[in-house]
Amino acid sequence: MEAAAPEESVLSEGCHYGAYVILFLSGTNGNPNRLFLGCSNFKTSTSHCKYFKWLDEYVSSNVAHDPASNVEVLGDIVNLKRRIATLENMVAQRAVGNRGNIKCWGFFFFFLGVVVTTCLLVAGRF
Repeated sequence: MEAAAPEESVLSEGCHYGAYVILFLSGTNGNPNRLFLGCSNFKTSTSHCKYFKWLDEYVSSNVAHDPASNVEVLGDIVNLKRRIATLENMVAQRAVGNRGNIKCWGFFFFFLGVVVTTCLLVAGRF
């Protein structure tokens, strides 16, 4: 069997437009919860190509089937789990930061309402 492609070419797969592909979760009845790679513009209003590969088929065609490469794959999995955890933490921190913005806007509109109501009361129109 032929050796696997270098890590960089395996992990930086591009779509037909040259954009990075991203991972999606199938929601169809025929393939529920099956992961696939698709154009990063898929499911957006931006035009996208028809790039599509099932993740399990892609991995099995790009990974060498020898024990030595399995160690490398396991190392890659550990690194990817770390990267995912880091990204999840970044998303969680942004969500917390956005709550602060929502509170600021809420306070702003409350204060604006108080000012408008006061002005209307002073003008005798309320």
